[in-house]
Amino acid sequence: MSQKIFISYSHTDYVFANAVGRYLLRRGYRVWIDSKQLKVGMDWSEDIDEAIRSADYLLGILSADSVRRPEVIREISLALRNSPEKLLLVVIGRIHDSWFANLKNPDVQRLLKHLKKYQHIEFNGRGDITEANMQHIADFLANGHSPAERQILPENDYIAVNGTPEPILDVQSGIHFFKVQTYDLSISTGYPFALDNQWIPEVIFEDKSLWYSFEKDGFASKELVDVIKEEQLRCFYSALIHMRQLIINKSAILNTRALRACYMEDEERDAFVGLLKNGSIVVFLYGDGEMTPHVQTLPKYETDRKAIESWNRLCRDTPVYCIRENWGKSIDQHSIDFVKFCCTIADDIEDNEILSDSFGMDAVQRLQFFSVLKDIAVQGFVRTRMTGTNIYKSIKGLSRSYFYKNFIVRDEGPGSPQPTLNCLFDNGKPFHLELKRIVDIYYNSLFTNYFKCLALLPQDMPTELTFLSQLYLNHPSNNVEETELEYALSEILTYQDFLDDLEALGEEIYLRNWNLEQVLRFRQQFVWLEYISTLEATIRRSATWQVDFSELSGLVQKFVQSLRLFHIKPSDGFTFRPCFSFRINIGGSVIELVVGKDYRLYRDVVGSYRDNQNPLQVCFQIGNITDPSIKDTIFYSITLFDGYTIYSPGNIYHDKLISFLKNNNFLEII
Repeated sequence: MSQKIFISYSHTDYVFANAVGRYLLRRGYRVWIDSKQLKVGMDWSEDIDEAIRSADYLLGILSADSVRRPEVIREISLALRNSPEKLLLVVIGRIHDSWFANLKNPDVQRLLKHLKKYQHIEFNGRGDITEANMQHIADFLANGHSPAERQILPENDYIAVNGTPEPILDVQSGIHFFKVQTYDLSISTGYPFALDNQWIPEVIFEDKSLWYSFEKDGFASKELVDVIKEEQLRCFYSALIHMRQLIINKSAILNTRALRACYMEDEERDAFVGLLKNGSIVVFLYGDGEMTPHVQTLPKYETDRKAIESWNRLCRDTPVYCIRENWGKSIDQHSIDFVKFCCTIADDIEDNEILSDSFGMDAVQRLQFFSVLKDIAVQGFVRTRMTGTNIYKSIKGLSRSYFYKNFIVRDEGPGSPQPTLNCLFDNGKPFHLELKRIVDIYYNSLFTNYFKCLALLPQDMPTELTFLSQLYLNHPSNNVEETELEYALSEILTYQDFLDDLEALGEEIYLRNWNLEQVLRFRQQFVWLEYISTLEATIRRSATWQVDFSELSGLVQKFVQSLRLFHIKPSDGFTFRPCFSFRINIGGSVIELVVGKDYRLYRDVVGSYRDNQNPLQVCFQIGNITDPSIKDTIFYSITLFDGYTIYSPGNIYHDKLISFLKNNNFLEII
C-alpha cells in the first residue's frame, strides 16, 4: 500500500501546500492535506490527531505566517513528541528568530532544536516551486533524514532570509557584488516611486511660488533644491521604516540629491553603507547592457563627477546587492514594453474615460485628450512597426526621454538648459502635466511588476488620482463581495484596543526628527523584525481576502512597541491623538474612513467606474489619512486587499458601502 503523507500548513500558504500535495499525488503517495480543499485520502480519520499518528510522514510547511499559527505549531509538536524521524520540514524563505511570536514556548524550542539538528528543505521567500526542490522532498520520503547543513539566521542579514544571491567578480573594474534574482527578494520589498529622479514632489504642484520656480527652471531651480531633497529623504526614511528591503535605481543613486548626500557626506555614509551591506538596499541596474554597479564612463548628461567617484569607491570597499530585469539578456524588457505602451495608449477607451474624469476634464477637454493619446499611438506605431505586421522595426529612440521631448517639455535649442533632464514644461503642448503624471506612474509601475514587489507611492498623491496610481500595476485576480468587506470592517470597529497604545506616541512620529543612522538602528531592533514578519504575513494575505483583523491589531502593537523602545527625543507635552484610517479604492472612486475613540468619519471622492468588474484595493494606516500632514509622519499605508470587485456596476458596490458606513454612525467630511 502507498505511504500516507500528512501536510501541516497555514491557509495563507494554501497555494504552495496544494502544489506540493498534487506533486506527491502524481508520485503515488496518499495525501491528507485538508478534506475540504483537496479531496484525497477520504478513508483517513476525520480527527487530525489520529491522522497525524497514522501517517507515515508529516510534512510541515513553515513560513513567517504559519509559525505564528497555534494549530500549525501544535501539529508539528505532536509529530516531534511521537515520531520526530517521520517529520520533514519545508521552509518558505530562510527561517529567522523574528518569525516566532514567542521564542520561549516549549513547542517552539522543540521545533528550533529539530531544525538545527536535521536538514530541512528551503524554497525561496516567495514560495516558487522548482523541480529540484520537489525532488528533494521525494528523496527524503525515500531515504529519511540527513544532518542539517544550514543554521537558523539570528543576524540582520535581510537578503539571506529569502535567498542566496550569487557572488560575482567584475573583472574589468575588479569589484565584487551579488547577483540578486527576483525570487531572492523578501515579501516586503518596496520600489519607492519618489526616488525616481524625474518624479515631481506634490508640494511643488500645491505651492504657487514653488510652481513658478519649477516652470521657469525645472529641477535646476535653486529654490527647489532643499525642498526636493527633503521630500526624497522623507519618502526614503519612511520606506525603510516599513520595508525589509528597497529596490533603488542606480541612476537615482547617482542623480538624486538626497541619495547622493547619503554616500558623499560623512554624516550619513556609514549608515548608508550598512544598508547596502546587508541587502536592505538592492541596486537596480537599469540600462541595456548594464551588468555591474561600477560606473565605467560618465553618462551623456551632466552628472557630478564627485558623486560617481564616491559611488565607485563605495563599490570597491563594499560588495553591494544588485538586480536586473533579466540577467540573461542585455536588452531590458521595459524598453519593449514602453513601445507597446505608446502604441496602445489610446486603445482602452473605458480606462481613459475614467482617467479624464480623475483629471477633472469636461466633455470638450476629454475629446481633445483622446485626440492627443491617438496622436501618441500613431507616432509610436509609425516609428517602431512595419505596416501591416506585428514586427518591431526598432525600439531605439522610443523611450521616456523621447516621450518627454515630443509631448511634455520644450524643444532642445542652442544654450538650452537640458529641458528633458530638468523637465522644462512646454505650455504649448496640450495636457503636458497630465501626460507627465501618466508616463511617470507607468514607468515606475513597470519595474514594480517585473520584480513582484510593492509599489511605494508617495503619501501625498492626490486622492483624485488614485485610479491612475493603480492603473498600470499588476493585481491578483481574486474578487470580493461588498458584504464580505462590510463584515471585515465591522470586526475592526469593535476591536480598538490598540488606540490606547497609540496615545502614548510623541515626537518620534515625525520624520523631521529622524536621520539615516537612527533609521538603521531602529531596523536592528528585534521587535522591529517581529513587526516586519507580521507585516509580511499580512502582505501575503492581501492577495487572497484572508485578512485577520485581530492580527492587524497585533501588527500595530508591534510597531508601537518598536517606537517606544527607540525614543527619538522628549515629547515636550506633545500627544498623538489616536486614530486609524482605511482607504477603499473602487475603480475611479475613493472612500476614506477615519476612526478615533469618540468619532467615525468618512470622505467620499466619487469618480467613474468600469462597466462590470472594477479594481478594488483596501489599505490601512495609523493616523488620519484625510489630514495632509500625514505625509510628515512615519506612518505608512498597508494594503489589506488587492484585487477586484465582484461582477457588478461599480456605483452599486460603492453605494452599498456608503449605506453601511452611515448605518454604523460614520459622519461625512464635507
